[in-house]
Amino acid sequence: MHVTQKTDYAVRAMVELVTATEEAPITAEALGERQRIPLPSLRNVLADLQRERLVTSRHDPGGGYWLTRLPQEITVADVIRAVDGPLADIGGVPPEQVDYPGTARPLRDVWLSTRAALRGVLEHVTVAQVASGELPPHVVVDRSGDDLQRRTSPGPYGDSPVDRRAAVIRVPGVELPAEDVAVAAEKQVPIALRVVYLVLGLGMFVTALGLMKAGATELIPSLEGSVFTDNALSTLGLGWLGACIVLSGSPVAASALALLDGGAIDRTQAFTMLTGSRLGASFVVLVVGVIYAARGRGGASPGRPSRSASSPS
Repeated sequence: MHVTQKTDYAVRAMVELVTATEEAPITAEALGERQRIPLPSLRNVLADLQRERLVTSRHDPGGGYWLTRLPQEITVADVIRAVDGPLADIGGVPPEQVDYPGTARPLRDVWLSTRAALRGVLEHVTVAQVASGELPPHVVVDRSGDDLQRRTSPGPYGDSPVDRRAAVIRVPGVELPAEDVAVAAEKQVPIALRVVYLVLGLGMFVTALGLMKAGATELIPSLEGSVFTDNALSTLGLGWLGACIVLSGSPVAASALALLDGGAIDRTQAFTMLTGSRLGASFVVLVVGVIYAARGRGGASPGRPSRSASSPS
């Protein structure tokens, strides 16, 4: 089942409205702030819910929205139908009305069973149960394991406690495929912390360049007139080899400038050494790319079985 963004917003808004009353309604702005829902999208959702008479509103200084029925009487299926239509239709046609020819005829029963499975969950879970966290027994989340931990993790809907490992929804008697594994959202690094990391990274990079340049200056007496600096081809090879060793061309380029300042090489040799550092860095990227490509060809992609493994014997 594909849960649309509109359905997600609608269910979350209905859950927030469980505590609202005609005497104490909740404004759209408050709903949007609590659930991190964009206000224009939320207003559209609330209009659909109001049109289907699931919510009502009062537009005055103390106004807002509240449910038209008891939250124990409103199911998640009711909310989905209000904003997105039928739970499972085939191009806008109910499954019982489709008629397939030939070998595809049994497919109608598959779609009917799919709808029945969805209704078995969505029509038996109310917004009140979602709000309280007391779900029906047949809607079970398997969180078995010794490493279960509840932590606060920022996600697309704000800071909320999540399980820091996979949780699998279990339906009695049904073995669910891998795509029904709900993996907890990875922790998002705040923008301010990212900026700090960026500044620290740039500082360390500049420091490393300075150290490489200082080291090259100390090596000037040893390199001057040696086989590494006796001609332009030698410095070209030195730049290429240095970039391959340190896996980066920038430190080698800084070293080339230090050698030029110290008189160990001339301008032409400095240019060829810089060129060699660029070629060496490109060679490193090429080798890494070939390795990754070879690994990708040699095995199946993560989460996807190879053809030989999935083909019937």
